[in-house]
Amino acid sequence: MFGKNAKGLGEALPEALIVGELGVGVLVFTLGVALAIYFGAAAEQGRKRWAASLAFFRSPIFISVVLGLACSLLHFSTKSSWFSPVYRVLRVWGNSLEFLVALTIGLMLHPLPLRKLLPLILFVGGIKLLVQPLIAAGGAHLFGLPLLCTEVLVIQTAMPSATVAVVLAARYGCDSTVASALVVATTLMSVLTLPVVFFWAM
Repeated sequence: MFGKNAKGLGEALPEALIVGELGVGVLVFTLGVALAIYFGAAAEQGRKRWAASLAFFRSPIFISVVLGLACSLLHFSTKSSWFSPVYRVLRVWGNSLEFLVALTIGLMLHPLPLRKLLPLILFVGGIKLLVQPLIAAGGAHLFGLPLLCTEVLVIQTAMPSATVAVVLAARYGCDSTVASALVVATTLMSVLTLPVVFFWAM
């Protein structure tokens, strides 16, 4: 896989970064947040859903996306004397994300009736870990993507549910307990499904 050598792996890493950030990250932090607001606590409080969804455009996530795009378009240098300290602070915050998300998931986990959640876990896990990679592979072959791009795309789509989904669920009033259970369950299930997808993608 990936050319079966270090060169192939070196070429795969940029591909994985592009697929992960553009194919997943952008959608999670834009459409995902908007959907969480739409179906979250604001809807339960009787407010009009579309009016509640407009709160997305005032959220820190949307503001950070706009500021990031502005910095990119204006070609801010991260090594400039005035921007470098700010950039270093932002990198420290960014690097702490995984730890803080893992801590949040741990704090939100509660004993849940497995029999009640098992159908949902199997349904979500089957779609996320098996059906999604099959659809990605079919789309890649349909559009004639190179082998390397196809392999990266299939492996990326076979990853378990994003841990940040739990934080978004808690922030916008969705069921964070169920979200935590699904993230943990798909992560455990991926131990079995990822090798299958890996060897199939080879």
